[in-house]
Amino acid sequence: MHTFIKLFIIFLFLQLAFFLHCGERVNPFEPETIEFPDTELKVKSYDPNQLPLLEKEVFEIINSHRVSLGLPECNWSITIAKQCRTHSQNMAFGYIDFGHQGLQERLSTIKNTFRFIAKSGEVIYRQLITEDVASNVVQNWLNDSNSRQKILGDFNFTGVGIAKSEKGIYVTQIVIKRSELD
Repeated sequence: MHTFIKLFIIFLFLQLAFFLHCGERVNPFEPETIEFPDTELKVKSYDPNQLPLLEKEVFEIINSHRVSLGLPECNWSITIAKQCRTHSQNMAFGYIDFGHQGLQERLSTIKNTFRFIAKSGEVIYRQLITEDVASNVVQNWLNDSNSRQKILGDFNFTGVGIAKSEKGIYVTQIVIKRSELD
């Protein structure tokens, strides 16, 4: 019965996702971008309605750090963020283990928008506490040489996805280098 409930929840989530994005058109020649509302709000604790603000905050902290090191900012991609969000949700709700399982499938989906990807990377993080999520995530990634290499590498597009369950807050970021051929 427990499996049936999980499948039913997945079905409802997919229906909601389809409904919310119905009619959305993707131009394969131009990456999607998102405009964030102007806000100085720093999210200090978790609220389900603030996930996009947390994603924005992680994105902005990383770009600010990149600029402080003389690196170019990465551009936000809705396509990448959707893949990150889905991966974070799958880990948060136990559909997959914490890890990079399914990365090639996520990149294949991203390639529908970015046809020529020169290189890519993915970083993930989970934490139990719900305070200072964005700054904790970025600090932990910067303290890990593998993660730091990815978020500060020669990439020009990114997305961040966050999900929360009783097991904690899960964060995924994918970075790509869009080829000049695209």
